[in-house]
Amino acid sequence: MKILFVISDLGSGGQERQLTYLLKALTQAGHNIFLATWNLSEGNFFFQEINALEIKIIDLGANVKHSGLLKLLKLNSLVYKLKPQIVQSFSFYLNAGVWSSCFLKEAKAIGSIRSSIDAYLKRLGKFRTILNLNLPYYCIANNNSYNKPLAFPFFIKNGHQVISNSIDFKEFDAPSEHFVQLKSIGIKSLSVGRCIQTKRIDLIIKAIEYLLNQGIEICHYHAGTGSQIEELKTQVTKKKLDEHFVFLGEINNVSALMRACDFFIHTSDIEGSPNVVMEAMAASLAVVSTDAGDTHYLVKSEVTGFLVPKGNQSKINEASLRLAVDRELRKKMGENGRKLVEEECSVERMAEEYLSFYQSISKAKI
Repeated sequence: MKILFVISDLGSGGQERQLTYLLKALTQAGHNIFLATWNLSEGNFFFQEINALEIKIIDLGANVKHSGLLKLLKLNSLVYKLKPQIVQSFSFYLNAGVWSSCFLKEAKAIGSIRSSIDAYLKRLGKFRTILNLNLPYYCIANNNSYNKPLAFPFFIKNGHQVISNSIDFKEFDAPSEHFVQLKSIGIKSLSVGRCIQTKRIDLIIKAIEYLLNQGIEICHYHAGTGSQIEELKTQVTKKKLDEHFVFLGEINNVSALMRACDFFIHTSDIEGSPNVVMEAMAASLAVVSTDAGDTHYLVKSEVTGFLVPKGNQSKINEASLRLAVDRELRKKMGENGRKLVEEECSVERMAEEYLSFYQSISKAKI
């Protein structure tokens, strides 16, 4: 099949990682793949990896960085020129634009939902959220939580398909020396994600303070940056936790970092299908996570970790303490988590489901 993917950029986020997995699998299967980016920088996190696949990358923002209309016209022209069978948006806010680029053409437009509707409402507002939910008619969501009852009129979801995220297990099995010298004493806990309000890193800071007060020798590492990072660093300093809470910034080799730690903490208020939780489980880490989005499909309390209510500090503290003091429990939950993601979250499974959906709609009349 000839397929054109459209994404906002190739930064270090979860949707870019999932796109990279999918492009690699589809290319290896012999499909003709093109990629258009709304805003491209060759310094983008996944640019080199995708470029190495010899996929043609088209920068719609070249020479028109600040003009959404001109980018849309370039996309329209690209679809007309390439004549793909499928045009797949991989960024929610581009869904309606992808639909318009396929209007009155043979190409089938497919939208993308990669987070919760609450997150899109906060970022885009109600009108743009409704528009991109309904256009195109066909849409692939990476999580089941998006379609809970919505206070929206005219929401059409008959053409929607849920295909959950995947993980490349090779990244978590290959031997490698870690690039960061982690402390050799005590327990090492980890979190990964953007430093923004909805990720609630403040809850992890308080949990580490609690563990230290319980006499646990621990150092927590956080990989990721964001708009709230300076505020969070200030919180750490005020609590005199600088030796026990380390901000690592953006990390290239997350898999090696995870394998160097003892357990994982995830405290987000808003999620779709959390990549970092899957990655932690692939690294055989027990997980403490809030019940956000589709996390409950991965984190089974007392089996692969502990699932706690969103924002519940005491439950986060209690679960973290149980893992910190019990090595055998961490080991058993980590093994259970690895087994679960191996069975349910392979890249091959995700690619097969995407391709099956593409083939099923390629001859549809809508």
